[in-house]
Amino acid sequence: MNPFKGKDQPLSIFGYVMLGINILAGLALLCANLASHIRPGQAWPLAFLGLAFPFILFVNLFFFLYWLAQRRLLMLLSLGLMLLSYKQVLGTVQFHFFRNTTVKPESIKLMSFNVRLFDIYEWTENKDTRKRIYQLLKAEAPAILCFQEFYSSDAHKFNNLDSLASFLSDSMHVYRYHLEKTESKNQDDLIGAATFSTYPMLSRGKMIFDPQSKNICMWTDLLIGSDTVRVFNIHLQSIRFGGEDYKFIENLTQDKEQEEIKGSMKILRRLKRAFIKRGIQADYVAEQIAKSPYPVILCGDFNDSPSSYTYHRIAEGLQDAFQESAWGFSKTYIGAFPSFRIDYMMHGDAFTSSCYHTIREKLSDHYPISCELEFSKKK
Repeated sequence: MNPFKGKDQPLSIFGYVMLGINILAGLALLCANLASHIRPGQAWPLAFLGLAFPFILFVNLFFFLYWLAQRRLLMLLSLGLMLLSYKQVLGTVQFHFFRNTTVKPESIKLMSFNVRLFDIYEWTENKDTRKRIYQLLKAEAPAILCFQEFYSSDAHKFNNLDSLASFLSDSMHVYRYHLEKTESKNQDDLIGAATFSTYPMLSRGKMIFDPQSKNICMWTDLLIGSDTVRVFNIHLQSIRFGGEDYKFIENLTQDKEQEEIKGSMKILRRLKRAFIKRGIQADYVAEQIAKSPYPVILCGDFNDSPSSYTYHRIAEGLQDAFQESAWGFSKTYIGAFPSFRIDYMMHGDAFTSSCYHTIREKLSDHYPISCELEFSKKK
């Protein structure tokens, strides 16, 4: 069968144009796959294609269906490239038709949540947001709870450390906490990452990537039964869009005219800078994970997609809870950009995970995520 003939008809001029676009889309998909293996500092343009992976994949799916409808072997071009991209696809969408949703008594509930400072500046335009966050956490009752962009202050009666620990604790469970500060506006205000747990905390540590950075990798050693487990809580470099940048993005979606070239270049520069910094941070985190003397649990806001170098570097040797037990697509960032899965929960071989869940409550610019962990029989 001639790949350029379908139903015994050769390609038309329009068909050759479509083939040319198909080839370009295929090359883009190949480069998007390479983005997960090459540090952004070495080839930063690939990182942009990695970010666009879902859209590039969709274009190749369109061409597969287009050639299939015409009964042309050219459909194999896009099909083959999509099959080569299966790892990136599995990080974006999952369909566990027979997934286990039974919570066992011995399971460990894990939760991760970027709370955006508990909405102290009332971004949600709802004065009850902090109260609603507390109520959600009480209802979920995770045994291990990792926060990013955590805020606590004695000066403004916003002491989330002691207040939250007291609110969550009951006669059966007492919550302990570990806070690492990344910035403070004054002596009383604390901003950083925090890990809460009902398990005893044996030791703790941190790594701030840069003295001027607001990002962090912290770890807490927990005693779970007779086992010591190291919990990593990380928050990687954000894009740091300003108000004007978000306004520009919103106007693009509304087809409003702006100084498009100037605005686009500014956004691209911010993206490039963040890609490169996250790549370096991901290497540091991966080194810390490899040095861990204990089984690893990891939670965090990567600020990057599942097709990125950041994700694949940190995920080396770990299992993504989303890939183990999720259903459908997962979107954890609610803001205008990037509207992808950028929050993650991972674990080492000592555990298996189940019941992955994205909690669709708009209490921050991130959705909280949770799963159930249990010690693996392989341990």
